Amino acid sequence: MPLVFTARHCELSAAVRQRAAKKVDKMNKYIPAMTGSHLVVTREKSRYEAELVITAKRLRVVGKAQAMDPATAVEDAVDRVAQQLRKDHARRQDQRLRKAHAWAQIRKSGRGQAAAPPEIE
Repeated sequence: MPLVFTARHCELSAAVRQRAAKKVDKMNKYIPAMTGSHLVVTREKSRYEAELVITAKRLRVVGKAQAMDPATAVEDAVDRVAQQLRKDHARRQDQRLRKAHAWAQIRKSGRGQAAAPPEIE
């Protein structure tokens, strides 16, 4: 999914745009079903605010950052979103492993199987 850029009261250089797009593309390993991504950079007096919003099938992640130059603000916002996605990915992996471990314990103890019919003598 392409990254949509919005610059308010400023201009973003091509280098900043390319670097942000490259970093957002790397996030696909944490969230493969990404449906949209939007980066908004706003200039207010002498500082820049960057806000990155990534949407997916069941998830919406927002990262905001402020800095004195637009490149740093964009980097910080992207890093915050990446941190949130890594945390969510680890949580989902842990839940999946716990569920698999629980089922393995049930199978091992024999509680998950039907009782064997009694033997006839």
